[in-house]
Amino acid sequence: MKSVTRTYRSFIAIVAAVAMLMVGGASTASAFHIPGASYVGTHSDGGEVSFRVALDGTTIRSFRVEDYETEFCDVEFIQHTAGAPIVNHAFTFSSGLLEFSYSGTFPGVQVAQGTFNDTECDTGTLTWTARTTASPAGSEECIAAQGPATEAEAAFAAAQSKVTRASKKFRLGVRQAKNAKRAVKRAAKKSASTKVKRKTRKRLRKAVSKRTRFSRELRRARNARTQAATVLTQTQAAKTAVCGPGV
Repeated sequence: MKSVTRTYRSFIAIVAAVAMLMVGGASTASAFHIPGASYVGTHSDGGEVSFRVALDGTTIRSFRVEDYETEFCDVEFIQHTAGAPIVNHAFTFSSGLLEFSYSGTFPGVQVAQGTFNDTECDTGTLTWTARTTASPAGSEECIAAQGPATEAEAAFAAAQSKVTRASKKFRLGVRQAKNAKRAVKRAAKKSASTKVKRKTRKRLRKAVSKRTRFSRELRRARNARTQAATVLTQTQAAKTAVCGPGV
């Protein structure tokens, strides 16, 4: 099965062989690869590099390097159509038979970078970087970030609801305390009996106590809302960082 095509400017040579894939070990690179995305960029010799990620996000397809020149070769392009598996968010292909190798990682949103080496042409290790315009909504980071952001939105909404309820209770407590205070004043003006005066003062104390309790509840609710707002801002920023705006 033909898996690598190396095209020279002066002639065309198609390498026919069974590719020997060697998957690299674990990588510490971030997992920003986007299923189905096409990446395009340049390599350190000035030409273009391109590839695409399979729809299921598990492999690299059609890795292509264009326009590089050595003492031995003037290459228009070399392309590995069989691709390479993505393992631990990195990919590596190497074949002594095909005399070609490449590797890559995804260090950021919509970004990839790596190296390649055409040993037949003795290029040595060249570096490359590439980008994609595909939405990062399907990347692992974005999917993972959406859960906490949704939870933070729900928590903030619940905290806001508690503030609303606590505000209503506090306003009610304020009104009741004012009414109780007016009742004490009226009782004093009318020279009401001691029993009536005692009853109105007791009512006032209860109303003031309730108002104080409602005030503390409102303060706690507002503090909780502030904390929820902070968490929401942080999770939304984290989601935007890996998903982009509007996701």
